[in-house]
Formats: sequence, structure tokens, C-alpha cells
Amino acid sequence: AEDTKAEISNLSGDIFEIIIKFAEIEFLWHIKNQDKYRILKKAFSDEESDIYKKAIGRYKLTADSMYYSIFENCDLKNLRWNKEKTLDIMKWIVEGFNNEFNKKNNLTEDINKIRVIYIKELKEYLNMVKEGINL
Repeated sequence: AEDTKAEISNLSGDIFEIIIKFAEIEFLWHIKNQDKYRILKKAFSDEESDIYKKAIGRYKLTADSMYYSIFENCDLKNLRWNKEKTLDIMKWIVEGFNNEFNKKNNLTEDINKIRVIYIKELKEYLNMVKEGINL
């Protein structure tokens, strides 16, 4: 866990590179921690369960505070618009992408296979966005 925190705190690059690097780190954590991954997957699979409701509330708080902190070393000089609003937009895009990805993909499959598909699709969408917000 400490290694993961250190990796996350040292992320650098542009906003798009950081999002991809963060996703890779997150998947590597899931791969290294298969038991915890299975528990998380189960917790987030039944939207009506009490465990889902508790987990999603806790996850949202942690994710929101972590999201903005991963961009501390981010090169934001090429952004056309306000930094905070751009980060908000990127957060909404990634959250929406994650929700759709989770709905349409069988998350019981091999985590490595899911990682490859996820990163490939995320890069495709981020490249589309990048062409629209960078100078």
C-alpha cells in the first residue's frame, strides 16, 4: 500500500498521461491484491445491498480527495481553459467512462485482460478529449 501511495504521489506529465498512469497503478494494485480485489468487486456489484451503499459512500469521499491530489505535479500549461474547471471536466469524463466500462464488461474475467481492454479504451477516449482542450 505504501508503494502504491508513493507511486501516486510521484505522478508527473500532462493531465492525460497522469490519468493513464494512475489507472495502471490502480490495476497493478488489484493484480497484486487479488483477495481485496474480489471483495471490492463483490461490494460494488449489487447496487441494492447495504455493503454497496456503504462502500460507494466511502469510495466517493476517498476518490474525490485523491483525484485532485494526483495532479499536483501535473504540467497544466497547455490547457486552454481554467485549471480547476478542466480537472472537474476530466473527473466527470473518467467517472462516466468507468461507469459505462463496468456496465458493459464482464468484471469476473481475468484482471489482466480487463486491464488491457480498459487502458486501450481509456486512451482512445482521452485522445479524443485531448484534441479538443489542448492548444
